[in-house]
Amino acid sequence: MTQLVIDMGNTNAKLALFAEGRLALTDVLHYPVDDAMRRLTASRRIDEAIVSSVAAAGRDVCRQLQSLGIPAVEVSAGLRLPFAVGYLTPQTLGADRLAAVAGAVDEFGSEGLLVVDAGTAVTYELVTGGVYVGGNISPGLQVRFASLHEHTARLPLVDERDCTGPWGRDTRGAIAAGVVRGLVHEIDGYIDRARDEMKIGTVVMTGGNALYLSRQLRNDTFLRPDLVLFGLRRILSDNR
Repeated sequence: MTQLVIDMGNTNAKLALFAEGRLALTDVLHYPVDDAMRRLTASRRIDEAIVSSVAAAGRDVCRQLQSLGIPAVEVSAGLRLPFAVGYLTPQTLGADRLAAVAGAVDEFGSEGLLVVDAGTAVTYELVTGGVYVGGNISPGLQVRFASLHEHTARLPLVDERDCTGPWGRDTRGAIAAGVVRGLVHEIDGYIDRARDEMKIGTVVMTGGNALYLSRQLRNDTFLRPDLVLFGLRRILSDNR
């Protein structure tokens, strides 16, 4: 059994092939993904597929796969999931958030869990007693850098490489340290509060900035770069 999972994010698309439940291939695709998908499906047998997308493009990729004879589903809260959904508006719940939670629950169980996905946005997801109870959404590092540059007259566009310490010694360093340290304190604060109020015992981090940020946290976390891909595989297997 070969399973194709595709995570279509805000910046690019990540895909993975699982052969008999084991991760066999990962790749990052730039948009549009049509040509890459045709090459991939022409070069190997794929038995089933699942697509997670933050935009409507996921539906088109599902149709493309189905037209090639590959059974494909798009992630939504209406699918069978390894946890109950306590979100008040499940129809608005992002597919990437569902997949990240599914991946964490698959590995760590569904009791006392906080999932932090640090990408274009930073999402915080709480799972307790087998129920996904909700979470928060915050701007990611690059969005914060861009916002300061675009909404001020003279502040330059910088990135995390300009952060050389906890305090800036020039304007570029001050912006970088302010953004990076601000987000680090935010994540630590969410972890502290989740542990105090929700008795959260396990914190899992994923996303493009997870490694960089996790190294600066005072709280311990489990780093899982491919969490969403593994979560998609679990959802696909549960919805055959």
